[in-house]
Amino acid sequence: MWTQADLLNLFKELDIAFVLNEHEAVFTVAQAEGVRGRLDGVLGKCLFLHSLEGRYWLAAVPADMRVDLKKLAQALDCRRLSFAPPEKLDEYLKLYPGSVCPYGVLNDESGRVLAVVEESLATSEQLLFFHPLENTASVGVSAANLLRVLEYAGHKPVIAGGIGKDG
Repeated sequence: MWTQADLLNLFKELDIAFVLNEHEAVFTVAQAEGVRGRLDGVLGKCLFLHSLEGRYWLAAVPADMRVDLKKLAQALDCRRLSFAPPEKLDEYLKLYPGSVCPYGVLNDESGRVLAVVEESLATSEQLLFFHPLENTASVGVSAANLLRVLEYAGHKPVIAGGIGKDG
C-alpha cells in the first residue's frame, strides 16, 4: 500500500517538483477553506464514483466546482454515475473518506478504477493541490506532473470538460 512518504519519494525519483503543506486533518472542502489561503495554486477534490455498468471512476476536479453527474456520465460514455460506497474506496484505492485523491490509483493494482481529470485542471498553469494519500497535508504539482504520475500508475486519465453545473 502506498503512503504519503512513498508518494513523495516517487516525486523525487521522477524528478517532480512539489510543494508540501502540512495542516490539520480536513475531511470536507468546507474544512479545507482555511488551508486554501495558504496554498499558491488550485485546490482540487476527488469524487469516487461508480456506474450502472459496474465501472469505477476517480474524478479530480477543482474544489469549488459543482459537478453535474449527468454531464460527467455523458463525457465518460456511461448511463449513470453515483457515489461509490466507502468500502470500495478502501478495497480498490486503500483510502478513506476525507483522504480521496488522484494518487489513490497507485494502490489500484487490479485496474478497476479509471482516472478522470477535469479539463481546467489538466491545462492549468498553476500548481494543483491534492491530499498526498492522507488528509493531513496537501501537495502541489504541475498539471503535467499530475498526469505523469497517473500514467506511471497505469491510469492514463480521461480529460473531461463541460462537467460543471454551470458549464
